[in-house]
Amino acid sequence: MTYTARGQLIYPCGALGVVLTVDGTVKTQTYMNAHTDLILCLRAHTLANSQTLVCSGEAGKKPKVLVWSTGGAARNSKTGPEVLACLKGFHQDGVGQVAWALDGELVLTVCLSCWMDRWVV
Repeated sequence: MTYTARGQLIYPCGALGVVLTVDGTVKTQTYMNAHTDLILCLRAHTLANSQTLVCSGEAGKKPKVLVWSTGGAARNSKTGPEVLACLKGFHQDGVGQVAWALDGELVLTVCLSCWMDRWVV
């Protein structure tokens, strides 16, 4: 679970990445549903334009890592999460950790069987 710079809450729920936005008394959820197995980890990175990118890794024998945006940069944007990149076929036995480089250009992933990879976003 993590927060965006705009105060949205991002968390996994099964194979869904959930973005919860609270605007006064109105609460809305949008979903990223491109994972095919349980999400084990996720990390967010906020860009200079206040757009938030999320990297999430899943369980499974052939897990994938997805980089996705939480939606439009404007707080009242109706644009939902969008997958921007997918890494698959490298890890085995699930992805246990993901982390962003400070500049947001690289993602570090660690699978449950201890293989690491740097990935240019």
